[in-house]
Amino acid sequence: MAAKRAAKRRPSGEQHFDGIGVAAGIAIGPAHVVEPGAIEVPKHTIKAKDIKAERARFADAVASAGKQIEKLRGKAMSLPGSAAEELCYLLDAHALMLADSRLVRGVDKCIAKKKINAEAAVAEELNQISDAFAKMEDDYLAARVQDIRDVGGRLLRALMAVPYQAFSDLEEGTVIIAEELTPADTALMDPARVGGFATALGGVQGHTAIMARSLGLPAITGIAGLTHKLRQGDVVVVDGGAGRVVVNPTASTLVHYRARQADIVQRQRRLARLKSLPATTRDNVTITLHANVELPSEIAG
Repeated sequence: MAAKRAAKRRPSGEQHFDGIGVAAGIAIGPAHVVEPGAIEVPKHTIKAKDIKAERARFADAVASAGKQIEKLRGKAMSLPGSAAEELCYLLDAHALMLADSRLVRGVDKCIAKKKINAEAAVAEELNQISDAFAKMEDDYLAARVQDIRDVGGRLLRALMAVPYQAFSDLEEGTVIIAEELTPADTALMDPARVGGFATALGGVQGHTAIMARSLGLPAITGIAGLTHKLRQGDVVVVDGGAGRVVVNPTASTLVHYRARQADIVQRQRRLARLKSLPATTRDNVTITLHANVELPSEIAG
């Protein structure tokens, strides 16, 4: 369960927010706050004679979303190692949802049966599917509803001509603060610009968290109302291991986290030098190591 303790305000202005650490590491940089902007979905009835045209408009949106996914897949191929493979698997799944899924079939039927516009039909189907997933007792399966929402959001943007949120021209080390991020949002973050992120929604088993770990981006989820608690440009520390966000840290706090950040880098370098050594104890006993990997490309690493 997400820890959503109240912020601890210090006289200096330093604030702490605790959530769920989903990707370890320390990020320090200026905040880029993505303002909450849920798409306002219009709803209206349509005449029987307009049903065919509305279904055709939805079919065009499905085709447009499919082209976007294919374009995104091309960009994903340039990501490092397992991140590229993870995102491509995810995008393939999204493409299959557009080809034939309960969502697409349900929207098409809803337009005809209820005589409502395509946007409203998408919203209704998303709500029904989300409710069904929420009732599942398996946390992993319940988390997969985010994939449905991602596809549904892409369809809504196509229908309403809403531009996709992109992160560009950011200052080096920027920390993204958002209500929610999709796996595609995360995968297209440039690690040379984005230091890490923190969101109100999301969980350890979600694809966004998996992408963050694959890219080595410190990340925290589960901090309610986070976007309302920061201003653009606030200095932010993301401690992914502890699940803590520190806003406007004092000079001494910055020294502490920069030292920890340097220690992590040094430890990673030491481990990199050791990875090719045989797993043998000092008394010449060879240890067999087993690992649970999610992607084939991780075996070579």
